[in-house]
Amino acid sequence: SKQGKKRIMPGSEEEVKSLVSTLKQACVDEDFVTTLEQSLHYLVQMGHVELAKELHASYHQLRNTVAQVTALRKERAATKAASEETHETLRLSYEDVVDQLQCPPMKEVTSQIFSFL
Repeated sequence: SKQGKKRIMPGSEEEVKSLVSTLKQACVDEDFVTTLEQSLHYLVQMGHVELAKELHASYHQLRNTVAQVTALRKERAATKAASEETHETLRLSYEDVVDQLQCPPMKEVTSQIFSFL
């Protein structure tokens, strides 16, 4: 039986909160970047340079993708708002949270090391 399981209604505020939470969890934080940098340095020291380079490149690809998607979303929202001049545009507080999502950069020293590898 499905008793006891609460279903989230599509389009509800609860669904939006859940989606925003999922997005926030999917984005990398400072602690993750620090751990990643330590792992990269360890891999290089152990002679696994190609693996370290691949991991470094993958993180930068993720970072760039998040930035591109955020910029595209903002651009689409601005275009939509401009085309709906006669209607007042409603901006949800969650949109500001989503607009702020990004992957932090690695330390400059890590970037410099990988620019030489």
